[in-house]
Parts: sequence; structure tokens; C-alpha cells
Amino acid sequence: MEILLSPLPFITYHSQFPNLTFKIPIYIDLDQPLDLILKITFYIELVILIPSMIILSYFVWIVFTLSLLHRNISFIIVLAAIHFNISGVSRFYILLVQLDFIEEHPLALLFASFSRIEFYICAIGGYPIVAFERFFATYYVSDYENTTRNWLLSIIILVHTILPLPLAYFTLMTDYPLIIALGGSGLAVIGSQIILHVLYEFNVNESLKMKKNPMMYTLGKKFQLEENLHVMWILRGVGIILIFLALILVVILIFPWKSIIGFQNYTDFYCSIDLLLALSSILLPIFMGHILYVKGNPGFLRKTQWIFGKSKKSTLPPVKDVVIRDETRLYFTQLEMSWR
Repeated sequence: MEILLSPLPFITYHSQFPNLTFKIPIYIDLDQPLDLILKITFYIELVILIPSMIILSYFVWIVFTLSLLHRNISFIIVLAAIHFNISGVSRFYILLVQLDFIEEHPLALLFASFSRIEFYICAIGGYPIVAFERFFATYYVSDYENTTRNWLLSIIILVHTILPLPLAYFTLMTDYPLIIALGGSGLAVIGSQIILHVLYEFNVNESLKMKKNPMMYTLGKKFQLEENLHVMWILRGVGIILIFLALILVVILIFPWKSIIGFQNYTDFYCSIDLLLALSSILLPIFMGHILYVKGNPGFLRKTQWIFGKSKKSTLPPVKDVVIRDETRLYFTQLEMSWR
């Protein structure tokens, strides 16, 4: 419990020119000799950072250009990719300094540290922002897909870009207990998970009501309800993964590793977090791309055929006549009831 009440595991950097004191999210002192495990960890992360940024950016470009998701969610993903790439370049610079490939420069370290901390905040805040967006997708379910609401997109961009700035500055220039950061992150994820669960159940009920009452049926509402359920089903799964990872992190922090293993600090564990972030940015696009490829998404196959060679035929099932007849039957049922 002592480590949870200690300051964030960032190293304080004191610069003579200009006269600055700030934190570097590098977890070890620049003057501290690196042991073999840390060197291996840093080298692996250094090697995979650039490919991770390229692969993630390419996948996000495919998702955005194909309009696989609603415009607002697509913009959130693009913003997240931009933050990740800026943070990745910053982390690449910090690693070069840490491994003594280049000499540190105070202002460069300041900018790199600021952007890195901002990325951490944006990564945690992105989940509540998506829950916020899905709330409006549920509230405006009848015309959310067809109506452009620039004010909502503007709020999403401002919250996701501007709000982390003062928090990043506060983290960079001050000390506060680690439990505040973990507690705030936990509340954001768990609170968003609860909101998404409530919204999911509400959309399920609306879908059932629409099937029972043909007068409520519209193609736009049917499509938006299906999209809401699909997206929120995925998001709830992501939330469970985030909570599970957070519990693992808490166990790592509070478990008495020092007395059992005998190491002097938690440096190796902290550095492994950044390595996992870099690896996940490679594995996640590959995993999602594999799903799109197996399902035979035509747009994805067209965008990636230069990788796989000749694009395979789409395996998406054709529209069944029974579906068309069902849609027609509901339409005429609704029309008949409106005449009564």
C-alpha cells in the first residue's frame, strides 16, 4: 500500500538551462546504469515503435475511408491515432536519450514528456468519450446516421484534445499520489462500463418494441439500433479487458515483489507497460484486420490486396429474398395501420 501513496513513478528532471524542473515518464534516472533486462526491454520497444505507428495509422486510415463506423467514432479513432503517433515519436526520442544514442536537450525532453503524459490521459479518457458519443447515438436514434450534428463532433474533438492539456501540465509539474491516477482511471473505465451497459439494455428494449409494434419501424432507426448494439457490445468487451489489465497492474504494484525477488525498485514493471503499449498497437490492428479479411469485407480487401496479392472473393452472405420480403411486409403493415 505504501507505493500507492507514493508519487507517480516519474523521474524528476532538473535542468540548468533553461531553469526547469519537470517529470519524465521514463521510470528511471538518466544517470542510472541500465541492467541487462532494461536494455533488452528498451531495445525491443525501440525496434517496434516505428512499425507500430505505421501499422496502426494504416489501419485507422482504412477504417476512416471505408466509413466502417459512424463518422463521430471514426474521428475519435483518428484523434487517438494522432495522439499515439505524437506520443510514439516522443517515446522514441526518450529511448534514444536513455540508451545514450543522443544527448538530452531540456526543451525536447519537456515536450516529449508532456506529449507522452497527454497520451496516457487521452487513452484513459477515450473510453468515456466513446460512451458519451454512444449516449447521443441512442438519444437521436431515429436520425443519428443521416443528420450531421457538427456541434457534437466539435465537443468530442475539444474534450479529447483540449481537456488533457491542463491535466498533463499538472502531472508534469507537480507530485501527487499514484492512487489518485489509478483511482481516477478506474472510475472513468468502470463508470463508462456502467453507462454502456445501461445504454445497451435500452437499445435492446427499443429493438424489441420496434419488432412488436410495426408503427415504430423505420429503416433508419432499425439500422442505428443495430449499429448501437454492435458497437456497444464491442466496447463492453474492451472495458472488461481494461478492467482486467488494471487489476493486474494493481496486483503488481501492491504485491511484495521486493522481498520475494529481491530487486530494488519497480523499474522493470513500469517499463514493461510501455512495451506492452507498443506491442498492442501492432497486434490490435492485425487482429481486427484479420477479422475483416476472414469476413471478406469488400472495401478492406480492396485496400489491402497489395499485401495479400489477388483479393479473394467476398464471403459476405448475399441479401436473402426472405429479408427483402420481411422488410416489404413491415412497410405495408405500417402503411395499413396508418390508414386506420
